[in-house]
Amino acid sequence: MNYTENVKLKEFEKIDINSWDSVSKNITVNVVNSKYLEEYDNPIHEDWIDLSMTCIVHEKKNDKIISHMITEDDLKTLNVSKKQLYKMALINSRKNKRLRICPLSESFNENPLFAISKKDISMKIGFDTNDGPCIINDVNTEDEEENILACYNKNRPFGSTYIFMPYVLKEISNRFDNDNFYIIPISRHQVWYVKESYLINDCNKNPRYINIDLLDMLEEYNDTKNKKWSDVLSYNLYYCNGMNNIILINQEG
Repeated sequence: MNYTENVKLKEFEKIDINSWDSVSKNITVNVVNSKYLEEYDNPIHEDWIDLSMTCIVHEKKNDKIISHMITEDDLKTLNVSKKQLYKMALINSRKNKRLRICPLSESFNENPLFAISKKDISMKIGFDTNDGPCIINDVNTEDEEENILACYNKNRPFGSTYIFMPYVLKEISNRFDNDNFYIIPISRHQVWYVKESYLINDCNKNPRYINIDLLDMLEEYNDTKNKKWSDVLSYNLYYCNGMNNIILINQEG
């Protein structure tokens, strides 16, 4: 499904832009790279490592999802506080029935905004080839089912909203048997969680080079697969230990 951002509130048909009751039922949180905030008219945000959590309203209009990030001016119009805004956005996001956390192989058919497909796997996690670093082994193997998990919104954009949500991290940790894991921000529409022991034991990765290989993979994906700058979430990785402590991993680190 196509989507358009930065849509003016007056263009929404189902939401009364002057009514907090109307807006509050349609507002959710959204995650963007902090350096791109100025491209969105500097919306209200909370910093999240190298990312920023914003609040958006969105609706389906003419077979397209349109969205608008809430600004300071919008808050004045609605006469609500930033605290009220985030509280309702987080509640609505938690209620989202389209949220999916599943093995990577199951995500291809449910997330058309995600550029990669089963027939277009040119990069694989695990092994190097003559063509360069690989991202995914055979995504249909049983061994991989609970080792690489994808988080996204079924048939909707902005699945990266949940990248650091405590209840998502808890579920990932449980499904990984409390093992440490990598968080790969593959796009604003989907996030991958990869079990560390899988990379080391099953993929024969040297722990010293895992960070480098995954960063190279992510950079290549952002530069070749993400169609728009707004689809890019980050060029950095994140590492989560058993205590849900998030560590930023970048080329300098």
